[in-house]
Amino acid sequence: MRRRRFWAKTLMLAAGLLAVVWVGSMRAGVFSQVGTKFTVSVSSGTIVLAYTEAKFLKARAQFQVWTTWKRQWWGSLVRETGKPAIWLRIPLWPFVLLTGIPGAWMLLRKPKPPNPNACPACGYDKTGLPRSPTGPAPCPECGKG
Repeated sequence: MRRRRFWAKTLMLAAGLLAVVWVGSMRAGVFSQVGTKFTVSVSSGTIVLAYTEAKFLKARAQFQVWTTWKRQWWGSLVRETGKPAIWLRIPLWPFVLLTGIPGAWMLLRKPKPPNPNACPACGYDKTGLPRSPTGPAPCPECGKG
């Protein structure tokens, strides 16, 4: 029970943080160079992974704010032929849904009521077992309870 609530809250927290990044990236972008040929950026509601054959001279990172809201709802894979480069755009909104919907479902779902006839040690249903003179019969599954 506690484990399910932990994962539900973790998924909801992840969904909330992803939603903040998703909405924030429509107004501002972050660009970072990884190595000499790869770049990663978050902008327009997407994560952009880029590879280029041209080497960058030095590592760099930048932050940019736009005057208007920019958004891109769908991903894309673009291969430029003039200068060998590959751009992969992955939208963030599916990740918000993939973490938020299961988390909300886990939080809102009512747990099953516990079975009063279940063995406390293993959960075996002891309904219909004969009672011993000293109390309930021992569990035929585990020998306890």
